[in-house]
This record gives sequence, C-alpha cells and structure tokens, in this order.
Amino acid sequence: MRERNKLEQQPQSPQATLDYKSVELRSLFELSQILNSSLDVSHVLNNCLLTLMGRMLISRGMALAVDDDGGYVVKVVKGFSAKLKDQKIFLEYQFEHPVLLTSLSAEQCPNRDYFLSKGLSLAVPMLRTNRLVGALCL
Repeated sequence: MRERNKLEQQPQSPQATLDYKSVELRSLFELSQILNSSLDVSHVLNNCLLTLMGRMLISRGMALAVDDDGGYVVKVVKGFSAKLKDQKIFLEYQFEHPVLLTSLSAEQCPNRDYFLSKGLSLAVPMLRTNRLVGALCL
C-alpha cells in the first residue's frame, strides 16, 4: 500500500502534463463551439451533456434548466427513460461550483436521494452572470 501511495505522489512527466492540458483545451474548445452553434437550449444542453459524458466515460446523465417557478425542469436525459424529460425537480442548494450530491443534506437538496438512486452523484452548475440557470447531473 505504501508503494502505491509513493507512486501516486510522484510528479508526472512534462509530456504527460502537456498531454493532459491538451485534452483539457480541446474539451474547452469543443464546448465553446457547442455553446455558440445554436440558440436552441435543448440542442446545446444535449451536446454539452454528451461531451461531458464522453470525456468522463459515463453512460448516464441529465441536464436541468431553471423554470419560472424557481424549480428545475429536466430538459435532457441520457441513459434513462425519456419519461424523465420535463419532470419538475426542486433544488434548495444554490451552488457555484461542482458538488458531490453525497455531501449535501436532505434539507439542502430535497431530491438528493432521487439523484443518487439514479446513479447521479455529481452536479455541475450552469451559471449566467453569477446566477444559477441550470445544472448538469452526472
């Protein structure tokens, strides 16, 4: 076990670091192209979700958007029944950074158990002028 920890703590080679940064930049560029490609919110959310899922090698996710009542509506689902689309969800927790849902209490996120039961444990906020307008749940 100690050998493994030593290996994990060793600095990466400059080439490995450069390769990692290159992948990050390509992902950022790809997302910027998606965001500027369409005014259709569902199309943009679908492609953003697919890009993240591909980069993270995961098969399920959903995109939520703020609705008029202050809750969220499921706009895009991947790896789930299409019946989940347009379902209303309430999130009390206002976050500005990605958050692990397991770290939130039921009071902070009343639907936490719902997300966790679906295998979704990460929520990534979508912000516009420092205001939460949606979330990608992975």
